[in-house]
Amino acid sequence: MKTYLAKWPDGTISVLQAKNMIDLFWNLDAESNPEEAQLFELPKRFHLATCLIKNKIEVYCEDECNLKEVFFPETIINDAYANSLDKV
Repeated sequence: MKTYLAKWPDGTISVLQAKNMIDLFWNLDAESNPEEAQLFELPKRFHLATCLIKNKIEVYCEDECNLKEVFFPETIINDAYANSLDKV
């Protein structure tokens, strides 16, 4: 599994693990609209720190410059629903 950092438009963050992009989509969907989050793949070892600035959480990650931003494919909603129907 890979570990991801999601930055939400309201300034909050989520750190979660997912097997694949569909799993990531559904994990984020439990919180809000997954397509609104800015997503980064975290390395296996990472140090994450936060602080509150003007009522928004600022995130600092060791090697933040090297974080890989990831994007959902344009077909993620159809893929996610098709995958969930396959499991029924």
